[in-house]
Amino acid sequence: MTEFLQAFYDDYPRIEAAFEDVLDESLHPRGPDLLYEMVARLGLRGGANVLDLGCGEGQHSVRLARQFGLAVHGVDPIPRHIELASKALDQAAELDPQLRGLVRFEPGAAEAIPAGDASVDLIWCREVLYHVGSLEGAFSECRRVLRTGGHMLIYQ
Repeated sequence: MTEFLQAFYDDYPRIEAAFEDVLDESLHPRGPDLLYEMVARLGLRGGANVLDLGCGEGQHSVRLARQFGLAVHGVDPIPRHIELASKALDQAAELDPQLRGLVRFEPGAAEAIPAGDASVDLIWCREVLYHVGSLEGAFSECRRVLRTGGHMLIYQ
């Protein structure tokens, strides 16, 4: 991984709140919560398998599991993100113990997703694709892991 990319991942949490404020304004009147509304409209059954591709610190993985009862597999290439996501899960599970059985995190990249063929009902891909070296490889992997009739929600 390049030093620039590592620096970006280290710096982003410091500017994230301000960035999201600007983003919310630019999406007026609907903000990024629209993505959760879209997931609700998919009508996925509880326990459906979701891949949070580029899960970062895990907040979306935890929310998808909590809000919809989905089994979420968060994948990210940055080891520190996996550590932070695991800590976030531990904190959330103190209040909602069922999350431990619904959410898991592991290292992985969009070009080599650590999931079986046709094993995923939904791929959640939020603010990730501009970090991917090979979009062709990433989309090929997404197709491989998606079940027939599965969905991919991309927010960039």
